[in-house]
Amino acid sequence: MRNLWRDNATDVMRKAAEEENKKNSRITGIKLNFAEKGKARNVECHKSYGENCEKLNMNPLDFKIELRTFLEQLARTEEEIQEIQTQAKNERESDIWYLERRNRLTASTLGKVGKRQNTTSCRSFVGRIRYPRPLYACSIEWQESN
Repeated sequence: MRNLWRDNATDVMRKAAEEENKKNSRITGIKLNFAEKGKARNVECHKSYGENCEKLNMNPLDFKIELRTFLEQLARTEEEIQEIQTQAKNERESDIWYLERRNRLTASTLGKVGKRQNTTSCRSFVGRIRYPRPLYACSIEWQESN
């Protein structure tokens, strides 16, 4: 037997959330998605990522060569690591710090990668990692000025 009061209350809460969402989207331009519990959004990954990626257009030997070349570009010697570390002491002001982070999976993004659901768009996720927005906060601005 269905609990009509609970079903009606759920509908009322969902409608109230949708009305609040409409009001907020007009004010801030942000649109929130209130999906019913248990229903997953169907988000397709970009053709360059995940299961939908285009099949490799090179033979396996060429792929191994390209892979090795890419990994060698990422590799650093102990001296290079020490030099980068000293040059990137002030992270926010260091261009080297940003350049070195772009091609690496850092500790701050590893948690997001591990928790990513299959319904999360791969394109936006990879874009946020590869091309992060500059960080701005009033507290950081105050710290730099004092």
